[in-house]
Amino acid sequence: MSQGSKGIIVRGPAIPAHRSGVMLCMVFVLLVIGFFMVPQLPGAQPQPDSLTKAEARAIARELAGVLETKYIQPAAGKKIADLIRGNITAGAYDGLLNCKDLAARLHRDAQSVNRDRHIAVYYLPERIQNQQNPQLQKKQAQEARQRARMNNHGFREARILAGNIGYLKMNGFDGTRAAFETATAAMQFLASSYAVIIDLRWNPGGDSRMVQLISSYFLGSDPQILDVFHFRESNRIEQLWSLPYVPGRTLEGVDVYILTSGFTFSAAEGLAYDLQALKRATIVGETTMGGGHAVETVTIKDKLLVNIPHAVSINPVTRKNFQGVGVIPDVKASCENALHAAHALALKKRIVKETNPSIKSALQWALEGLPSRAVGLTPEEKQAYAGTYGPFTIVFDRGYLFLQFGPGKLRMTPVTAAYFLLENYDAFRIKINKAQGNVTGIQLCYKSKKTEAYPKR
Repeated sequence: MSQGSKGIIVRGPAIPAHRSGVMLCMVFVLLVIGFFMVPQLPGAQPQPDSLTKAEARAIARELAGVLETKYIQPAAGKKIADLIRGNITAGAYDGLLNCKDLAARLHRDAQSVNRDRHIAVYYLPERIQNQQNPQLQKKQAQEARQRARMNNHGFREARILAGNIGYLKMNGFDGTRAAFETATAAMQFLASSYAVIIDLRWNPGGDSRMVQLISSYFLGSDPQILDVFHFRESNRIEQLWSLPYVPGRTLEGVDVYILTSGFTFSAAEGLAYDLQALKRATIVGETTMGGGHAVETVTIKDKLLVNIPHAVSINPVTRKNFQGVGVIPDVKASCENALHAAHALALKKRIVKETNPSIKSALQWALEGLPSRAVGLTPEEKQAYAGTYGPFTIVFDRGYLFLQFGPGKLRMTPVTAAYFLLENYDAFRIKINKAQGNVTGIQLCYKSKKTEAYPKR
């Protein structure tokens, strides 16, 4: 990180091997549950401390002061502080004589003014004490690394969908060397895809350096500015740029689709917003939660741990951010249907530009076989499809239909009410033939457009 003129700090091109000391990242709110309530962190076993009225008021008063002096929006910070001070005067906290209950109430009050979900108040005395003990701090760091490894550093799934469309599911952004190495491996796995779908529907954010790395694979070697962070303290500015070099193959010319939902938050929103602003990604899904602030952590009386938004990201293209409004999708779709919608968009776009007839035909085959959640068959309809058709048997078992041929059987997934994919087998598909509402036979539909018909015995 290099110091520029007029207090501007430029991030890049190197990928840091450790978490930034200034917490440039739009961090997790200590896991997704922090969006809605005061959470209990792993390893912390709260034991509420008894308080006097004077102590409860002192804690609330100190929180009000911190919010007034540090919160990124000075006017809003003062409004929150005035609310808390008014509650102190009214005796609203006098009956909350243990820290756990007081923290929960202060958490609600601090968020009530402008609904900034990055503001959070936690009762975590043991966590605070552990942070002050070098040996316990080391143990906590080791445990954190183990948890990150168990979660594969946020990378939950990488696969190739029908039609050679890459799919990457990320449930969090880690900023460690192991996470960067995992990201590189995932991007190399997807490097031959015609398009890439990045699934952020259940991603609450994390480290913005992962935003920087993932974006760089799609933006090429000429660095582009992704975001500008404005800090209240000293009017400092930090810029986040894409990297001129990333390990392995890049995906510079590959279409990108990002899936979002109402649970997508913070740095995950940042990735979607930045690539959308650069017209490098199509956002598909729901409007996101709307957390565009960076956070620092302070402690109060060695009992409360408080997340204070102290910086705001301003996109250099839009001159705006997504704080409070969320990232607005280019293509609106329900959370449940977003992947289907993005997959269909990716295939249709590739079909239009594809000049090789055999590849175009294969892409059309993939598009025609996209299953939709809207297809629903009753048990009675499924049972009616069961039977013997030439050398094949359709079996209705445990709520599913299977095509059986010899000792093996393949699960059937409906694309329409009478057209089925076969799980893990794509040489042909099954079409159900009917006459006057009765099942009369099946048709095997091959990629080559050849068909074979078999009557129901």
